[in-house]
Amino acid sequence: MDLSEKLAHERRGRLAAERLLELKQVQLFDANDRLGQHALQLSDQIIEKREEAEHLREEAEHLKGENTQVRSDLDTAEQRLWNSIQTIQDGFAVFDNTQRMVTANDNFIQIFDGLDEVQPGVSYGRLVELLVEEGAIDIGKKHPSEWQTQMLERWLSTAPADITIKLWNQRFIKVIDRRAPNGDTVTLAHDITDTIRYEHKLKEARDRSETANRAKSSFLANMSHELRTPMNGVVGMADLLQDSDLDDEQQLYVDTIKGSGEALLVIINDVLDYSKVEAGKLQLTLEPFDLFQTLDEICTLLRPTATDKGLALDFQWEDDLARQFIADPGRIRQIMINLLGNAIKFTLEGQVVLRVAGVETSDPENMLIRIEIEDTGIGIPKNQLEHIFGEFNQAEDEHSRSFDGTGLGLAITRELVHLMGGDIWVDSIVDEGSCFGLKIPLPRVPEEPSNNRIIAGLHGPNATRPQKPDFQTVHIPTESLSTSNEAIAAVDVPVMQPDVAPDDIPISDEPITTEAAPRMMRVLAAEDNKTNRLVFSKMIKALNIDLKFAENGIEAVEYFQAFNPDMIFMDISMPKMDGKQATAEIRRLEIEADTSPVPIVAVTAHAMDGDSDSIFAAGVTHYLTKPLKKALIIERIHDAKPEECADLDGIE
Repeated sequence: MDLSEKLAHERRGRLAAERLLELKQVQLFDANDRLGQHALQLSDQIIEKREEAEHLREEAEHLKGENTQVRSDLDTAEQRLWNSIQTIQDGFAVFDNTQRMVTANDNFIQIFDGLDEVQPGVSYGRLVELLVEEGAIDIGKKHPSEWQTQMLERWLSTAPADITIKLWNQRFIKVIDRRAPNGDTVTLAHDITDTIRYEHKLKEARDRSETANRAKSSFLANMSHELRTPMNGVVGMADLLQDSDLDDEQQLYVDTIKGSGEALLVIINDVLDYSKVEAGKLQLTLEPFDLFQTLDEICTLLRPTATDKGLALDFQWEDDLARQFIADPGRIRQIMINLLGNAIKFTLEGQVVLRVAGVETSDPENMLIRIEIEDTGIGIPKNQLEHIFGEFNQAEDEHSRSFDGTGLGLAITRELVHLMGGDIWVDSIVDEGSCFGLKIPLPRVPEEPSNNRIIAGLHGPNATRPQKPDFQTVHIPTESLSTSNEAIAAVDVPVMQPDVAPDDIPISDEPITTEAAPRMMRVLAAEDNKTNRLVFSKMIKALNIDLKFAENGIEAVEYFQAFNPDMIFMDISMPKMDGKQATAEIRRLEIEADTSPVPIVAVTAHAMDGDSDSIFAAGVTHYLTKPLKKALIIERIHDAKPEECADLDGIE
């Protein structure tokens, strides 16, 4: 190869190397450029990560501080809670699900009088043992093992009942245990000593009050007896005088005496009924009765008083309203006499209207009876309407002060209405009149014809003595009683044969018999009061009877054996032996002799609820209250007369 070819070949090689170098340089440049960009990206990422790391470090430091604060706050809160638990007067403890104490405050520990064993870790069962062993608990008459078993059984129950225990230092602790969701038990030992002592004082006060109330009831019963006994003489003699031949002036005197006596009885009855209200002993004796007839009789009773004042007394009964209901007719009479009597008393001119209507209820067996008593009287000021049903209250103004009264009638009326499940209200305008209204739910009974019966008084056994259905216990004021004085039909008496001389006796194969003259009825009256014996004898002086008096219970028993009476009037309050004791002794003698029981009519001036129960329990047949009514005494004697006795009117 010549030189030129070699040079050309080298030149081509050099050019190729240069082009390759240039290419490599470009590639290197590109690689460097990419490397630089990547380095830049890495640098940016490093910076970002570094910033993130710094931020995380800062957050970590912050969280670390917060956690420290939280822990500190929790420690503070726990300490405050525990300090609070320590300051409360009650004992506080927590037991785990293995019945071991986790923690307890000082007041809980002190229950055990500072025993070293009482600390976290001790079991509940051991605590119960320590209470008994160390005498820290008053278990009364129970055996220690019995008390421990009782406490452990209570503790193991699902929901332990609260229990009160008495400690050695006379303090009372109420133990309350509650289960937590995690199985722990929280125990609270609540000191209720002050409450127990307060309740004890209340009980002592209640006992003193009940003792005082019993003393008051006894006083009222005795006072009732002491007042009614002389009133029996006053009213009884006034009754007898009214039946005698008197001139007009004497009749006025007698009427005044009797009216004043009956007014005093109204006051006595009000005071007695109010004492029953206070004691919550007002009672109802339920029976079927004719409401229309009862109200009509009351209007008839009060109409003369209204007429004397120039007033009209109108009775308006709703058409188609049933008449037969079940209630206490005596108390219905008492309510209506109080309300109508007040309306007449406080009305100087115009009228008094009694309206009665029925309101249907959802119960078909009951009817809501609406009664209104409207008058044109003096009225009641608005500011006194809410007090009108209070005890001893009358409207205090120049008009009402001129009217007499105890102020108890409306208070008693309200209690009676409420006792019947009803309501009472009043609307009034001064100088125009008043309207008293009441609603009473009454059970219905099938409509029956009226039997025209007249409620005569408290004179028979109560509903627990069904064997004597012809007498009813009716609690109503004595002054409102009405009696029937109808003549009693004469009893047929065998006609006596005329006396015949022995020689004139006809000869006959038939046996000869003669009838003995009917004997007089024998009546024994036990009464220690001389005046009452006189009144009683004068009331029945027209009767053809053999009357004998006993002055005490012992004499009554002796005369029962010697006199063999057909009936006995037995005063309840007598010296040496009272009427109930004498009656019981007579009944015992009858049982021993196997004889029929003689009718015994209890006569008493006591009028408190419960008296009749104890009197009937002694064995009496009937029950009369003083002042005695002549018609009732005669009625009782007629009812008890044996058939073999002579006619009571003395007609042979």
